[in-house]
Order: sequence, then C-alpha cells, then structure tokens
Amino acid sequence: MSQGKKELLIAIPVVGFVLGDFFSRKLPVIVQDVLFIVVLLLVCVMIVARWVCGSIVRNDSDVARWRKAVGVIGAMANTPAVLIPFLVLPMLTWQIAIQACLACSFCGIAAGILAPREIRLPTALAGLIVASIVLAIPIGV
Repeated sequence: MSQGKKELLIAIPVVGFVLGDFFSRKLPVIVQDVLFIVVLLLVCVMIVARWVCGSIVRNDSDVARWRKAVGVIGAMANTPAVLIPFLVLPMLTWQIAIQACLACSFCGIAAGILAPREIRLPTALAGLIVASIVLAIPIGV
C-alpha cells in the first residue's frame, strides 16, 4: 500500500472524530464527552507521533533542509497550541488565549502541508484538531 493511501486511511477517521465532536451538540452528553476525550487523545497522539517521526527525518539526507525546518516549526507551533488552554495565566484573558491557540494551530496546519512526507500527516492533523477543539468549545457559558 502506498504512503498516500496509508495517510488517507488514518486521516479520514481522525477528521470524522473531529467533525463528530464539532457537530455533536444534539447528541447525548455522555457521547459528547466521549467524543471530546477521544479527540483530545488524538491530538496528543499526533503530537507525539510528530516528535518521534521527526527524529527519523532529522537524519534523512534526502529531505531538503527547509522542509525539515518547516516541520520543526509546525511541531513547535502545535505543542503550545495544546498547552495554552491548560496554562492560561490569570493576566491573560480567554480571548487572547483563543487567538493564540488558533494562530499556533493554523501555523501548524500550514507547516504540516509543507513538511517532509514522513511528518506531514501528524503535523497538519494536530493543527486541525486543536483548531477544531478551540472552535467547538463555547466560551462564556
């Protein structure tokens, strides 16, 4: 099976879970909670997979240096995007935290598109998942 087909087989269920979480307002609360936990675990798995696969790409001499740098930038953008909501400082408002998360996650998506093939999927999906989580959570409830 080619690399593109493998990535597609991984990406479709992940995007399905993300969309399910995003549009789950009419589902029972327990299903919403389970979907949210699954999506949070998926983003953690994607970030860990990106850092693990990044060590393989780092030593690959066939990959352009700029692609390696973009992959590292994507990983460095996705990691704080996940941590910001948990580490919101009292001096920051939620509006600033949401904007920072979205900026980091969109940078992760863009970097994931340009990253080397081995880390493209986890980098882009991690950014997509974080952005969808931030956009799906109603603020001010």
